[in-house]
Amino acid sequence: MNKKYILDTHMHTTSCGHGYSTIKELAIEAAERKLELICITEHSGLVPRAFFKDIMDVPNQLYGVEILKGAEVDIISSSGDVSLADKYLESLHVIIASFHRSLIDPKSKSENTQTLLNVIKKHGKQINILGHLDDLRFEIDYDLICKTAKENNIAIELNDSSLNPNKGRLTSFENILELLNTAKKHNCYISIGSDAHNAWKVGSFENAIKLIEASKYPEELILNTDINKFKNFLAK
Repeated sequence: MNKKYILDTHMHTTSCGHGYSTIKELAIEAAERKLELICITEHSGLVPRAFFKDIMDVPNQLYGVEILKGAEVDIISSSGDVSLADKYLESLHVIIASFHRSLIDPKSKSENTQTLLNVIKKHGKQINILGHLDDLRFEIDYDLICKTAKENNIAIELNDSSLNPNKGRLTSFENILELLNTAKKHNCYISIGSDAHNAWKVGSFENAIKLIEASKYPEELILNTDINKFKNFLAK
């Protein structure tokens, strides 16, 4: 575990049906890797709605690791709707919004871009992070989206699993580097998420670190280096 990065903003549990670790197991592994904070961001389209109420009963700290309760919400319409009701978007600690092909079909670059702009317009005060922007099946205008994200205090996700061939996403190192360089041009915050679906991937940032080094991304704009910086960002 790289000592510079002390928190992980994206992971899943057994509740989603294709995760293989419990919250307890994720927290134990996070503690072993010297992480100080993790975000449980379950797929809102794959779990019962009661999950997002019941998760608030999880202790705020487990094994010395702070636990933030959140969701990865699916973008489900071109008008900017997402797969979780406002009452949960407002009560959870952190919200990632992502395209997933199981719930919305890819369209043209301009149409995908407009969909994201509509999501930001409709839910910009509730969404903290835009996830999976590097997936070329959902090609977007990086410049316009990064500019708009910055204007709305939304971070761009650097997803460590994106280059994992088993994940089935269409991307490349060069493509993600282009996204990062565009985000840097607009002074966007970025969040590094392992997107762990099992405990042994928690805090796994090997691919992300290579990309950060290649882009020379400013440390002050990387949310994973300081808990107070991350919490201040969330308190928009």
